[in-house]
Amino acid sequence: MKRRGFTLMELLAVIVILAIIALIAVPIVLDYINEAKIKTYVSNENSVKEAAKLYLTRNLDELPKNIGDIYELSIKDLYEGNYLEQINDPERSSIKCNGYVIVTKLGSNSFDYSPHLKCGDMNYVNNSLEDGIVAHYKFDDFQEPTVNLVVSPEFSNGSLGLKWGSWENSVLTFERLSLLGQETNVTNMTKRTAGTTNAIHQAIPNLTIDSPYTLSFYARINPNSLSDSGKIKAYINGYVDYSITKEWTRISLTQIAKATSQTIHITQFSPEYDVQIAYVSLENKEYSTDFVNGTRTAKIKDYSGHGYDSGLDPLTSPKWVNNGNKNTGAYKFSKNNEVITAYDVLTNVFNNQSYSWGAWINIDNSFSSNGRILMSQSNALELSINSYRKIYISYKDLNKWNSLTASPILSKDNWYHIFVTFEDNTMKLYINGKLEGELISDDFINPSDNIYIGNWSSNQVFKGMIDDVRIYNRALDKLEVERIYYTTKS
Repeated sequence: MKRRGFTLMELLAVIVILAIIALIAVPIVLDYINEAKIKTYVSNENSVKEAAKLYLTRNLDELPKNIGDIYELSIKDLYEGNYLEQINDPERSSIKCNGYVIVTKLGSNSFDYSPHLKCGDMNYVNNSLEDGIVAHYKFDDFQEPTVNLVVSPEFSNGSLGLKWGSWENSVLTFERLSLLGQETNVTNMTKRTAGTTNAIHQAIPNLTIDSPYTLSFYARINPNSLSDSGKIKAYINGYVDYSITKEWTRISLTQIAKATSQTIHITQFSPEYDVQIAYVSLENKEYSTDFVNGTRTAKIKDYSGHGYDSGLDPLTSPKWVNNGNKNTGAYKFSKNNEVITAYDVLTNVFNNQSYSWGAWINIDNSFSSNGRILMSQSNALELSINSYRKIYISYKDLNKWNSLTASPILSKDNWYHIFVTFEDNTMKLYINGKLEGELISDDFINPSDNIYIGNWSSNQVFKGMIDDVRIYNRALDKLEVERIYYTTKS
C-alpha cells in the first residue's frame, strides 16, 4: 500500500507547534540555568564566610580587638592556607574567583563576617580598595539614640530620697536581682493597708506639650506572693491597667504630654500581692527602646572598612526595627524630620565620574507622596519614589535636571532592591537585579559632601523601611548588581 507523506500545511502546523513549544520551554530552561548559577554563587559566598571563621579561630591574634574594629581578609589567603577549596566562576568555569571578607567586631565575643566574592571580569579584586566599595550600611545592629528623662531609673541611690517619691502609705524596699542577664536594683512595692494606694512617682520637667512620651518599665508579682497574677497601673496623663504575673514583663505606655511638667506614676492597688519594679524609662518617642540610664548615643557602622560611620541625632533619628529584608535590622522612616546623614562619603565617590549606589526598600502602607531614598547634599543627584510608587532617578547637568522613571509600580509592604550605576555619561537603574532604564547626559555635575538616607527636606521623607545601603566609586556591571540582589534577598 502506498504511504501518504505530510502535506505542506501539516508540516507548517508541526513547525508552528514546535516553535511555540520552544518559545515556552527555552525561557524556562534559561531561568532554571540562571537560578542554578545564582544558587551556586550564594553557596560559594557561604563557604567563604565559613572559611574565614575557621581561619580566625586558628589566627586569634588577627581578630579585631575593639568593638567596631575591622579586619580584612583576602580569599587568596584562604586558598593559600588551605582553608578554602578553589571556587570557579559559575558563568565561566575556567575562571578562578577571588575577593575578600570584612570581619567586624560587634561585641565581646561577637563578629560579623561579610564575604565579597569576585568572579568573571572582577576576579582580580583581592580587597575593598580594588573593589571600589566606599561605604556599606547594613543596619543589622541596634543603633538608636535616646534620652531617659527619669532620674535614677535603676534606683541606684538605694532609697527614694529626693529622686523618687512614694505615697504616704507605701512601703518600698530595694534589693539586687538578676534581670536581662545582669544584676540591677529592684524596688519592692508592699501594700500596707487595704483601701490605700501604693505607688512610685516622679515629676518630669521640661516636657513638650502635645508631644508623645513613652513610659516603660519591667514589672512582676513578687515570687513570694500567694497570687500568681494581678494588675498594675501606669500613668503619664491618664491611668492604664496592665496584667502581670510572676515573670518579668516589660510594660510600655505612650501618651501625649499636656503640660510642660507632669508626674509619672507606677501604681499598685491590690493588697493581695507585692509588686517588683525595675528599669524605669520615659522617652520622647511614640515607642520604647532598649533601656538606658541617661543618654544613649548611636553610630551606624560602615561595614566597608573605610570608616564612614554615621552618627544619629535623637531629634531626627528614624526607628530601628529588627524585621529588615533578611529578618535583620533596618530603619523605618515615618516622620518628616527623620533622616540618616552619611558624612563626606561623596568626596571619595565621584572623583572619577563613575559610581554605584543602592539599597533595599519596603514601602509603608501609609505611603502617599514622593519620598527620597538616597540624596546628595548638593541636591545634584537623587534616587526617589514618586506618589505613583514608581522609582525615579534624577541629576543636574550644567543646564537642566535630567530624570528617568522606571515602569514597575511597587507594591506596599514588599522588599525591593534598587540600584543605580553611572559611567560614560550613562546612568542605569535596576530593580531586583533587572535593568529598568538608562539616562544619558554629557554635562554631569559632580555631587559632593554628604549623602542623605530616607529624606532631604521636611516634606520628602520616604515612608517605609530602608536596609543595606551600598556606595561604590565605580560602575558595577549588570551581573554584579544581579548577584548583590540574589545574595542579599530574604
